[in-house]
Amino acid sequence: MLRDLEAPDSPEFQQPAGNGDTYQTQKTRIEIIGSAPPEAIGIIINDYRLQYFSPGQSEWKYIASTAIGNLAKGENIYEAVAIKEGGLKSKPV
Repeated sequence: MLRDLEAPDSPEFQQPAGNGDTYQTQKTRIEIIGSAPPEAIGIIINDYRLQYFSPGQSEWKYIASTAIGNLAKGENIYEAVAIKEGGLKSKPV
């Protein structure tokens, strides 16, 4: 029996900015949207596993808000990781 020990591809940020891009806003709530690799069974954003992402989805969404504490004044850095079956994680983006 062979096991697949290859990590999944990394997810991609699409809106409001792409991978590694800077987005400036004065909003207190933003929706971050990205694409998921086909083999992903889960997406993690800054240690938070998205609850409404299901295997096979090509898009993921994350709400950042000052009201829930995951968006603050100043610089905010968001990191996304894809999870593959068996728990293997992609490189962060």
